[in-house]
Amino acid sequence: MEQCAAAKDWILMVGSNGNPERVGNCILINEPNEFLFASFLVGIEPTRREIVSPEFLFNLLQGPDVQRHISNDVQGSTGLSNINLTRLKAKVVECPPLLEQRRIAEILSTLAETIEQTEALISKHQQIKTGLIRDLFTRGVSSNGYLRPTREQAPDLYKASRLGWLPKEWEIVSAEELCPSITKGATPAQFIPQDRSSSVPFIRVQNLTFDGSLAFDEDQAFISRSSSRGELGRSRVLPGDILMNIVGPPLGKVSLIPDTYPEWNINQAIAIFRPVLASVREYLSSFLSSDIAQTWFLGRAKRTSGQVNLTLEMCRQLPIPKPREEEELRRISYALVCADRRIKSERSYLGKLIEQKHGLMHDLLTGRVRVHVEEAEDN
Repeated sequence: MEQCAAAKDWILMVGSNGNPERVGNCILINEPNEFLFASFLVGIEPTRREIVSPEFLFNLLQGPDVQRHISNDVQGSTGLSNINLTRLKAKVVECPPLLEQRRIAEILSTLAETIEQTEALISKHQQIKTGLIRDLFTRGVSSNGYLRPTREQAPDLYKASRLGWLPKEWEIVSAEELCPSITKGATPAQFIPQDRSSSVPFIRVQNLTFDGSLAFDEDQAFISRSSSRGELGRSRVLPGDILMNIVGPPLGKVSLIPDTYPEWNINQAIAIFRPVLASVREYLSSFLSSDIAQTWFLGRAKRTSGQVNLTLEMCRQLPIPKPREEEELRRISYALVCADRRIKSERSYLGKLIEQKHGLMHDLLTGRVRVHVEEAEDN
């Protein structure tokens, strides 16, 4: 692969990629040393620094106007999407005075740092939740509201089981005992435009997530209500249902369905778990995404032509550790809900920050809103 050299203040832009949405993504180099980069990247060196600052140019290239220009001119070749460099070089942009450029870059950089910090915090909370899930499903929560001591600390509190060591008061049940209805979806004849009165949202694997939420806002599909209640009636999904993809890789996507719509539908790559008791929804949703459940599934999955598939029978037979006392199950579910709330709160904040950044980039980089800079700042 051909390589080129870049240095500090250069901008590297994705010029060729199998995913057209990644073409045009760029980073600003802050490292002092020269280094090599691959030929699928475009190196942009800001040579006229008396006219444009590297930081402002970086934001300008990320801005909606230039990104839209790049997206409209993407060229295809042997499965790759390529940037149209000739058209990009010919793109005319307006730049404010240098002092104003620096102030705009400072504002956008501060916001970008806050976004990065929030993303890191979400990742940290997600890691904490992953560890908490394992502890909750192997140690449980005692009547004092705390995790039981570990087996090493209190061996008399535990018993051996086919899922490992569990609290003595627990039992193992099958998923079918909690969810007598476990089924999967089918392929619709056609999709239709959204219409609240006649359409039903159709969930595909890309809408499921690894954190229990449903990502339906940006990749939506709809089918007719008559189809959902007719030939696809078996795969109707209701609020409170739990969905898991049974075709991968990757496996392990699990989503608890919200009440955004009164009903949904799914394709054949997704299984529906419908608990009889609402009290076990959070518990079951978190367990399905745990490494305990996923390890059990992966050990039994069928592998064909690069795919990993689960059967409905595997889903029904999944062994689930469960406290016999309903009160302990409620305590565990509450701990899971609290962990989810923290993550959702940070995600909501992140969404607002990203929306704010997009708005500021549009306003500041197009000159719609001007930034006042005191002349005395010029040194």
